[in-house]
Amino acid sequence: MKSKTSSYKLTLLRKDIFRFAPLWGIYLIGGLLVMLSTLNTSVINRAPLDLAETMSSFAALNLIYAGLVAQMLFGDLYNTRLCYALHAMPMRREKWFLTHVISGFLYSFVPHLVAAVLFMPLLGEFWFVAWAWLLSMTLQYLFFFGLAVLAALLCGNRFAVLAVYALLNFLSLVVLWFAQTMYMPLLEGVLLPEKPFGLLCPVLQMLENQELLNIQGEWTELPGQWTVTYEGFGSGWGYLAICAGAGILLLGVALLLYRRRKLEFAGDFLAFKPLEPVFAVLLALCTGCVFALFGSIFGTGGLVFFGVGLLLGWFGGQMLLQRTVKVFKGKAFLKLGALILAMALSLGLTAWDPLGITTFVPDADQIERVEFAQGRVPYAFDRQGALNTTDSQMIQRVCDVHKQILHTPNQEGGSRRFSVRYTLKNGRQVVRSYIVNRNTEAWDQAAGLLSGPNQVLGFADRDSWNGAKIQFMFNGWDLDDLYANYREKLGKDAEEIDPEKMKQSLRDAIWEDCVAGTLVIQELDDSKFYGDRWISVEIDTGKGFRYSNWSISPEMTQCNQWYSDYKDILKYAV
Repeated sequence: MKSKTSSYKLTLLRKDIFRFAPLWGIYLIGGLLVMLSTLNTSVINRAPLDLAETMSSFAALNLIYAGLVAQMLFGDLYNTRLCYALHAMPMRREKWFLTHVISGFLYSFVPHLVAAVLFMPLLGEFWFVAWAWLLSMTLQYLFFFGLAVLAALLCGNRFAVLAVYALLNFLSLVVLWFAQTMYMPLLEGVLLPEKPFGLLCPVLQMLENQELLNIQGEWTELPGQWTVTYEGFGSGWGYLAICAGAGILLLGVALLLYRRRKLEFAGDFLAFKPLEPVFAVLLALCTGCVFALFGSIFGTGGLVFFGVGLLLGWFGGQMLLQRTVKVFKGKAFLKLGALILAMALSLGLTAWDPLGITTFVPDADQIERVEFAQGRVPYAFDRQGALNTTDSQMIQRVCDVHKQILHTPNQEGGSRRFSVRYTLKNGRQVVRSYIVNRNTEAWDQAAGLLSGPNQVLGFADRDSWNGAKIQFMFNGWDLDDLYANYREKLGKDAEEIDPEKMKQSLRDAIWEDCVAGTLVIQELDDSKFYGDRWISVEIDTGKGFRYSNWSISPEMTQCNQWYSDYKDILKYAV
């Protein structure tokens, strides 16, 4: 007589809930404490805004919690005896898998539901924010849980689950880090765009997703009270929905893998042998990259360190996969040799640069806009003093400076980083960043691009500069206060000098030295700073304040003349 197949779904569900009750109990209490710490209950009506702001930050907790839940629920697969006993029972794998998935979902939904209900009274008329918060937590968790279950089915022990789960979550950032460490130094000046890699990292995107609820708040006339305005759902829900859908799809993939999983792999690092070469290569490359990074930090040969790390990572990975230290065999060395050869070819091809990526400079007639600045990308272009122009002559000049930098060999000595960004007429952007040595023609030309009045002072013409509201200071003294101090100390012996004329004279001197290109030198070359005489200006540009400091160097002829004319007054700036 044929035995009747039983799923025992309800029994397993109850067992899962009570077996790991401490896990979701701790998560509930911990989550409530985190939420309480973020809610400012001393300010009336602020709770809805505070709760909305926690939606994105809870992605980090969901990431960790989902990994722990999946590891515990599917932990029976990692013990050989338990695994064989479990699958000897009259229970289909699909039912066992589905029961654990339902349990895992409840581990998240129930604590979040309890938290939402408890915090509803604090939200007043904005009680629905608690349910929006619950929805965001559920969508986040679905993605992380799906990925964690996939990792749990791919692996054969708990340590491997955590390693693979972390790798799957941050794979795009690992690839970016590896490329920036190993390949980009060989492409001088070329920058790898980071945004595509960030978009492929859901953890990062969820943490930065602040567009879930449009809630605005501001102080009222009553002390300790806010007025909150709700303007509807934001645009970030679409991304969360896509992630949740991807998580459900990953659960389906995990079920297919589970149906094909062989029981004898319980306890192994990976439960699917075809994935072992992939893991071994990734571990070897990442270990080599870490060693190469240390080698570059300590000024030694990065490639030598990379080779040592590659060797250690490769055989370390073989030990993990084969569960033995006897891995130093002919096949392992042969595979390592193939990996080293592939890396050598790829690095050599990158350094050779057959496509001319490092030497590419767009033609001036193809460029719509150019930005040139001192500093690192992308912050350099937002700093005061950056050149941003569509003028054809300036574009050509930047292209010429770019070519000069490419043809200037690196030398020992002081240096600064200069960055350029071309926006072509076809919409494409070309970004480059270079270290340029001082005392070279390239340095002089690059500094010349940033020495114009518009970059240094923020004004393109002298009339605007003369009409600007500016506070002038010398050695930290306001010129009016300095003149008053001079009159107070000398009394009737003080020479009658018009303070406004003194300030106008300094205004003219600064403009003339700026046109001559001497003011920008100190911003690029710290060795040109002379601390005994320095000028400060606070300029009201109409769009905010601009601050600059210059010491009066020998190159600043007009400012030196101004100092000579008024040195009897300026010597009291002590």
